[in-house]
Amino acid sequence: MTSARRPVIHAIYRYTDAENGKARPPYFSKELALTSFVQAVNAAADDVAVTFLVDGAVAPGMVELMQSVGVLRHGTWSSNRASYAEQLRLARSADADLVWFAEDDYLYADDALVALASAVRAKPDVDWFALSGPTPLHRLELRHAQSAVTLPRSRRWPSADPARVGQRGWRRIDSTTSTFGGRPSAVRSAFWLLRMCPWSGAAWDRTTCLALQGATPYPWRYLLSDLLPASTPPRHKTLRVAWRIATRLAVNVAAMTQRRQQAVLVSPAVPLVAHLELPLEERADVWLARAAALAQHVRSSRSADLVR
Repeated sequence: MTSARRPVIHAIYRYTDAENGKARPPYFSKELALTSFVQAVNAAADDVAVTFLVDGAVAPGMVELMQSVGVLRHGTWSSNRASYAEQLRLARSADADLVWFAEDDYLYADDALVALASAVRAKPDVDWFALSGPTPLHRLELRHAQSAVTLPRSRRWPSADPARVGQRGWRRIDSTTSTFGGRPSAVRSAFWLLRMCPWSGAAWDRTTCLALQGATPYPWRYLLSDLLPASTPPRHKTLRVAWRIATRLAVNVAAMTQRRQQAVLVSPAVPLVAHLELPLEERADVWLARAAALAQHVRSSRSADLVR
């Protein structure tokens, strides 16, 4: 009897039935997002193993969909930071070439994970991968404190030009959202930094991506800018200002310690996932068509279940 092949990717997918107040496209649903992910996993076959972190109660139909491609871990984390911390904890012991940190509000192209597995194999010097990005700066609330910064040069990706893997071009980017991947050794090495960045506030996914590459997420000249953005709750403003200054300093210094690693984050030039938050970053028409095909697949699956 032969043992199962070691996967290239171990995806850890955070899921909750709860919704937030983000603006969404009219076709958005967690079911469509999960269905697209399941199809991408099936297309990649044995290259991908999946663990679902299920936060709170979940509909039986969604459980069955998850169980078709992976194993479930139930818990009550009740916050984005807490479930992300659990993701990181599991990632430290992953037995794969790459750990993929997945959120539950993305559409995946059918071949997204196939392309990711190919890039992971082809680029052994790259520690961090994304399937979309870079983060558009105009969407960030802190226009000065999170403005553009220069990435340190790296021998791991010396050219600004895209590198081809199969039929796709891959490029270095400064940041993406919290759906990204890292090699387990890199995750273990940077674990303390990955745990620190969510406490810096603002767009901490961008903060994380920059810090991992040795770039200071908060430009020094704007360190004291945007300390009271519009989203700041009215209570304890003085304490919040002090906390923001301290965490910005801490994250910038921590990022500088990563420069000797020369780590890079790369992504396909044409995104293979879409974060379903309006306005969509790119290719809105492509994702509308993908959503329509997925919706038809879901309807057909339900009809088949009724017949049985």
